Amino acid sequence: SFIEKHDRTEEAIVFAEAGEHEYAREIIKRAEEERKKILVVGGEEGFSERLVHYAISMAERMQHDIVALNVIPVGRRLFTFLNEKVKEELRKGAEEAVEAFRLSAKQRNINFEHMVKFGDFDRAIREAHKENKRISFVLTEPEHGSEKPSGAKKTSIPVFCLAQES
Repeated sequence: SFIEKHDRTEEAIVFAEAGEHEYAREIIKRAEEERKKILVVGGEEGFSERLVHYAISMAERMQHDIVALNVIPVGRRLFTFLNEKVKEELRKGAEEAVEAFRLSAKQRNINFEHMVKFGDFDRAIREAHKENKRISFVLTEPEHGSEKPSGAKKTSIPVFCLAQES
């Protein structure tokens, strides 16, 4: 964000004024080298082959990293009653389901992170966007249970860009 960029620049200026010119250059260079990311969102069941293939191809083509996010939808009331053991089991299942995706990214030298969030899809995406710097695109599974228009051969994979919150 603009504030983070300002803070990094300010930090570099402080070190440059203190005579640490090389370190100041390193601070600026490090910020410029951080790669952009694609947030790939799946549900509790994991990620479809089509979504994985599309995400890997896009990341490879655009030289982006991948952040895979499993969103496990639970109602607000239910979530408060889920004990840590149940949450951990759901998290473990999501970790196992993402392993093929992780391996596919590794084979193509694409940096890969995985997150699991409980609750509403939109809120989980916003949180993941705040927690991970430089997310350029969000890829999701086609809407679950949505009807294809008559005559439609296949469903496309939705791709979004998130607007910055002010």
